[in-house]
Amino acid sequence: MKKTIQGYDGSRHGSSKDLASSNKKRGHLLEEIYAARVKGSVVKGVGKIDVLEVTEERTSCKGAKKHIQILLQSKDNTIEHFKTEHPITEFVIAGHKVKKYKVENKNKININDKNTWKSKADELANWLTKKENFNEILNYIFSNNSIHYLVVLEDEKQNAFKFKIKDIIDFYVKLDYQVYTTAGCKVVVKSIIPNVSIKPLVIFNLEIRGSVGKIGSINYWNDAQRFYKTIKENLKHEIIKP
Repeated sequence: MKKTIQGYDGSRHGSSKDLASSNKKRGHLLEEIYAARVKGSVVKGVGKIDVLEVTEERTSCKGAKKHIQILLQSKDNTIEHFKTEHPITEFVIAGHKVKKYKVENKNKININDKNTWKSKADELANWLTKKENFNEILNYIFSNNSIHYLVVLEDEKQNAFKFKIKDIIDFYVKLDYQVYTTAGCKVVVKSIIPNVSIKPLVIFNLEIRGSVGKIGSINYWNDAQRFYKTIKENLKHEIIKP
């Protein structure tokens, strides 16, 4: 007989699905605004839109007010990219099993499956403590070798702040960061941020989604305002005015 416990139903918070959809639509609009400013063109990809600059380099725009979804990837696409024995894949497969069971069984959680998932989360956290591994993940979620710049544009009337993706990745990898897991199996990266904080703050989150249609997808995300402030205060950037 399977041992289960009653899981959290998500009713205390707003729908992450609705918020993500709203941010996605808003982000696409901001990319059109930025493209017009730099005389570039909007290029539609699978699930995302980039701006092709006149230099033929690609730029991604971020303008979310609260949370930045850097990448949301399904279980199948995760397996396709990382293959089956990668710590990311094992974390996603274990999380998918728990989330799927919960949806199909009135928010109940299989304890054995949850323990397996927690073990895979701990293994992933340990793997990410090695800087070469953290660098691998950041390169993948920010650029996948195709995005050259990231632009922060929060409103059509505000300045756009343009950063090199490589500078962002290098900055985060060089931090003296720590990685831990929560009771809910979220993998969290924390660090003191130069020119921003004197105590460790969360800089990245890796979390498995449980909403219908996104069950088992991995969400790589961070706090929007903290991210914007971090890169503005620490990295060289170009300002593109309205």
